[in-house]
Amino acid sequence: MQGTGYPVIMHHGYGATGNIWIAQMKELSKYFKVITLDSRGSGKSDHPVNPYTLNILVEDLKGLMDSLKIEKAHVIGQSMGGWIAQNFVFKLINEYEIFISDIVLLEIEQVTVDQKKQLLLDVISKYEIKALESSKEAEKLADIYIKEGIIPEKYYNDALHIAIATKNKMDAIVSWNLTHIVKFKTKYLIKKINKKFKEKDVIICTPEEMVY
Repeated sequence: MQGTGYPVIMHHGYGATGNIWIAQMKELSKYFKVITLDSRGSGKSDHPVNPYTLNILVEDLKGLMDSLKIEKAHVIGQSMGGWIAQNFVFKLINEYEIFISDIVLLEIEQVTVDQKKQLLLDVISKYEIKALESSKEAEKLADIYIKEGIIPEKYYNDALHIAIATKNKMDAIVSWNLTHIVKFKTKYLIKKINKKFKEKDVIICTPEEMVY
């Protein structure tokens, strides 16, 4: 553990240890509290003889956060560590009511790699994620976001995605789109416009920020 600030947990991949993050830790610890670990069966951690399942490794990550009294953190994973981090987020899905916009479904249909497309569709099916449809009201709100310079006109679907969530009174928009959606300017101006037009305030964040 090194540094102070918002926690960043870095999980190594199969066959490695937390030492793989030495270079990144030196730089990131200037701005964050950086935590690396040796996962079960690696490095200085215990090497129990029972099988190491994905669920067990996910529970180990949760246990680490609980023991350090960390409620929220950015979680970064390399190779298998990324798989663990991703499934840690999926494990929390059952605690929330999850929706996607019909814009997301359209984008999935445009994916050219069949395996990737099927993986995304399987996640939607597995967790019974419902789709919110666009509407004239959402389109008008998206037009306002564009006019106010919040989202570039070229990326209209990003504005519509936010507008659909707003019009359906969602509590949060969870996205990895750091270019146009999850950024300070967008968060600030969306909040300002929604307040002006008496729309529900919607939290915009990354999946990592939803993790404990």
